[in-house]
Amino acid sequence: MLKKLDKRMFEYLSHLKFGQVDYKTLSWKDHLKLPSSDWQFPAELETYFLKCFFLNKDIINDKNVLDIGCEYGNKIPWFDKFKPKKITCIDPSAEDLYIAKMVATLVDTDTECVRTKAEDYELKADTIFMLSVNHHLDDEFSIYDKLECDNLIIDTWTDKTPIQKILEALEKKFTIESKIFYKKDRLILRCKRKPNLNFLHQIPIVVQSSSCATNLQVEINGSIVFEKTFAENSSVNYPLEFDYSYKEGVKNKICFKWTGTAEHENKHLKIKHITINGQTINLYNAEYFPDISDEWWNSLEQEEKEKYNKVIYGQAGDTFGWYGEINFYFCTGYNLQSRYMFNKSNRDPRKLLNEQNDWIFLDKSHSKLYHKAKK
Repeated sequence: MLKKLDKRMFEYLSHLKFGQVDYKTLSWKDHLKLPSSDWQFPAELETYFLKCFFLNKDIINDKNVLDIGCEYGNKIPWFDKFKPKKITCIDPSAEDLYIAKMVATLVDTDTECVRTKAEDYELKADTIFMLSVNHHLDDEFSIYDKLECDNLIIDTWTDKTPIQKILEALEKKFTIESKIFYKKDRLILRCKRKPNLNFLHQIPIVVQSSSCATNLQVEINGSIVFEKTFAENSSVNYPLEFDYSYKEGVKNKICFKWTGTAEHENKHLKIKHITINGQTINLYNAEYFPDISDEWWNSLEQEEKEKYNKVIYGQAGDTFGWYGEINFYFCTGYNLQSRYMFNKSNRDPRKLLNEQNDWIFLDKSHSKLYHKAKK
């Protein structure tokens, strides 16, 4: 807990901030030589130290800590008590940073103080503290999206931004581990980052090429994840396998682009299954855009056109005999709560047609039975 010297330090820093005293005139060492004042350390600050720092010492010790909105650095000695690897303090006030930089010289921990707004800084650390600062930000919800940390402590006023909106924003990236009231209108949230959605993809395919070579390119959300040319007069079983990282609660597109230098018969692309993190995509939900020669198509009789329309658009299944683009759409998330939040906040056109999105979850137990890959 806080010792007498800790309280004297807090008194000294308050004197510098609110008493308009320059530390060059009154150093910390000189302050200690003065007799103790009648000032009493507020009991509520003992409680604040306990709930905000002591109970979170495990995510301070040996961690890179970022304090957003550090003011004049009066909490730097409190961080230092739990031996972090490094402390980075940011604040837009030059006056406050003047004091904070001096405080940084009084502690053992490597401490850096940077004058900047949170909106203009890379908010990345092992642990981030936002102590009674979120309601001062220009757009606190954009800041929550920028946070890159394993652990997060937020001290927020419940009568400022509605707490439910804050929780919904944080739960996109974090699990709320605890909620502790400091006062009736102050809530301390301890949050832990959710695991990354880095999923293994297993997509066995068969590419049959006839009189000319064919090329297959696979993209996810516009990024190329696979590309290969298959030789002419070949039939190749290819076990496509790779990792890809997704965002939480978003709709994704995997696109197969199959091309060749010339149109010819006896060719096809067969996608046996698409398995992502042990869960399958429904192949019958394919969006198929075949490249069909206008000259060839116009040469067909109406009866032949109807036959080919059924083959191309109605009976493709997992096998595609024309060059073109084949798209599959699916959503990714941590668990069923991700799907609930997605459905709540998105106007997905598929919902108007009463169609269901395929979902790939980090927690495989939340996947529907028919989406689980057979072992």
